[in-house]
Order: sequence, then C-alpha cells, then structure tokens
Amino acid sequence: MTSKLLALCAGLLLLSSCNRCNDFENGEVSNAGAIRQDITLSRCYGTAVARQQQGGLVMRSRAQFLNFFPKRTAACAIGDSLDLDFSRFDLLAYPTEGVCNTRIERRVDIQPNQNQVIYSIILENCGNCGVQNFNNNLVAVDKLPPEFTVVFEYSEK
Repeated sequence: MTSKLLALCAGLLLLSSCNRCNDFENGEVSNAGAIRQDITLSRCYGTAVARQQQGGLVMRSRAQFLNFFPKRTAACAIGDSLDLDFSRFDLLAYPTEGVCNTRIERRVDIQPNQNQVIYSIILENCGNCGVQNFNNNLVAVDKLPPEFTVVFEYSEK
C-alpha cells in the first residue's frame, strides 16, 4: 500500500512539474524597456564568434556587427539582410543556450544619471529533452552616447 501511495505521489509530482511547461511555447521571447527591435539573423550570418564571447556584446557599427557575426559564404556577401541604420541604432547581444523548451525575458533600461544601460535577460528552461536552444538575444536600441557603458545581467529561473 505504501509503495502504491509513493508511486501515486511521484506521478502527481511529475505531472504538476510538467504543467508549467505547457504555460509557454518553446522559444517564447518577451521584450521590454528601451528595446526598439528584436533582430533575427538569416542563415548567412555565423554565430561561432558570438558564442565564444564571455558576457555581452555591444555593436555600434556594421563593422563591429560583422566582426561578431561574420557572413558564412561569398554568396551571402552580395546582399545584406541586416537592415539596420547604425547611425540611429546600436545592437546589444547576450548569447545564451537553453535546454528543451525555453522562455526568455529581455529588458533594456537606460539610466542617464549613471551613464549606463542595463540589459537584463532571464532564461527559463522547462523539460529535460536534451535539445540545446541557442539564442543571440540580439536587440536594437536607440543610439547610445559613447560615454555610456552597458551592464549585462543574466539569470535563470
């Protein structure tokens, strides 16, 4: 009787923990604060360089962007699928990897009195399927003054 009760409790615990996974779809991303645009790159751009970086990336020019996200083939060099005016916007990125189903909450707060920008990312993993999900967390923000520093805050739920 005790073993059946334990099995029932274990089953209920598993079911209740999995219900949380049903609350969101894999890859769900929410943006808040000073984020102007969520940037999704075409397959022409590699991510190997960006993945090797520790912490976040601040890109204030197209050259800086291509340094971290180089084009993969000569055919990709013909057209530029990143349609962003770097005279008006900067890019921020914080590459992350999640497991199985993921949800990401991103927020950019500008603190002019401290000459800084805070880019916060909260990653929530759900499930244990062994599949890795990579996200550049690449966002456009209004052009930042050169004296501003960007602080990256990352946490997992």
